[in-house]
Amino acid sequence: MSTFLRFPAVSARVALKKSAVYKRIAEGTFPAPVLLSARCAVWPEDEIDAWMQAQIEAAQPAPRPVPGPTDPAGSSRASRAAKARPQYRPAPVAILVSA
Repeated sequence: MSTFLRFPAVSARVALKKSAVYKRIAEGTFPAPVLLSARCAVWPEDEIDAWMQAQIEAAQPAPRPVPGPTDPAGSSRASRAAKARPQYRPAPVAILVSA
């Protein structure tokens, strides 16, 4: 069973000020409060915890693919660097011989 949190507890838990919380509620990205009376708004603790967990998961970077044996780039840094930039080759020079 979840407990209800009043606004000061919600604000402290999610580290957002009043205007930021209500802006996110209007955008639909934060749980809306439950109105117990005309002047008493509360948030279920489990909804706040679920929102916080969703924020953590959204902030995690996507896993990078690990080069495998089928990866043509290979796994060494030197081979990747060599493929990334072309090798310098001087232009051929024509030599004129006068007789």
